[in-house]
Amino acid sequence: MRLLQTYAATKDKTITSLVEDWIDSLNSEKVCSSSLREALPTTNDPN
Repeated sequence: MRLLQTYAATKDKTITSLVEDWIDSLNSEKVCSSSLREALPTTNDPN
């Protein structure tokens, strides 16, 4: 946690803004097409 706080201070940002920037930098299309598709149940799933 201290490392993150120090990094945020050196960038003159809050930890929240660092996390938001990181999330924004993700390729959402790639994340949705691979991770979420695998996590979602299919209609043929007996569970």
